Amino acid sequence: MKEFLVKNGRLIFLTVLVTLILSALTGIIFLRAAHLSIKKIPAGIDDKTTQTTGTKTSTTFSLSADKPIITPTIYISGSSGKVDQVDWLIDGIKKQSSVTSTKGQIFRFSTGNNKLTVTGKVDTSDTAPMIEFAVGDPRTSDPTHYSEGIQAMMRYLRENYTIPYVNFVGYSSGATGVLNYMIDTSGNANFPRVKEFISLDGEYNTCKFGYKEQNLTHILTTAPDTKTAMYTYIEKNYQKIDPATKIILMEGHKTNAKGDLTDGTIPWGDTFSIYHLLVANKNAVSIHIYPTNVAHSQLPKQKDVQTFIKNTLYGG
Repeated sequence: MKEFLVKNGRLIFLTVLVTLILSALTGIIFLRAAHLSIKKIPAGIDDKTTQTTGTKTSTTFSLSADKPIITPTIYISGSSGKVDQVDWLIDGIKKQSSVTSTKGQIFRFSTGNNKLTVTGKVDTSDTAPMIEFAVGDPRTSDPTHYSEGIQAMMRYLRENYTIPYVNFVGYSSGATGVLNYMIDTSGNANFPRVKEFISLDGEYNTCKFGYKEQNLTHILTTAPDTKTAMYTYIEKNYQKIDPATKIILMEGHKTNAKGDLTDGTIPWGDTFSIYHLLVANKNAVSIHIYPTNVAHSQLPKQKDVQTFIKNTLYGG
């Protein structure tokens, strides 16, 4: 009987010992696999199926705990609904030898179904990529839709990258969208701060001349006589804009028979109508007027426009 108990006890002991060893080995393998999955950072991200509806975002790849750090410049297109115009701008800037930033992803926001589509790739070795954004389907100049789309894009970017700050270049209606975005996300820590904003012939009073007196000094120092809903929203909320954001208002001067102050589509009394508000808000704001003989839609192709933006954001 004693011999049976001893043998049985040894068998139980060996069984327990083997079980403990197997459990320990399984735990080590699991922890090592988990460690590897956390530390793995993809060389690039290329996602063509991401969608954003409202505030919910779903992606087709797993996120790394260690996110690459980027400080992108985001180029916002006008009401054409396409990225062509900002693509011309970026291509012209990149042709200038001192620019090393690469093209990153392209974002398109559909106003019909609040869907954000993403194409292209961000090279994570580039800490200052150029990103393109357009609103369309259907095309619009409504700054509310632009703001919604830019917010969706920024949520996506923040999920995938650590972003200390961003720069924006907004063209035409895209500039309006950027300004509304800065107002609508004021004080929200979920969105990175805007360091610099260049408005390329931006629209802030629905293409109205706005002023009875067509004089630049008058336009820069007073509110317009005619105010649209677009301007009124900015006027009521401009104090929400971060005063630390540097802002440049660019505008073309196209000579016509009447002597109007305009780029041919956007009057100076529109694009500069917000200047006095930004001064009151204590932003570092300046204007840049350049001669042009091309249509408003072709301004991003103009070399001196490209050079000015390049020198401002990437150095001379």
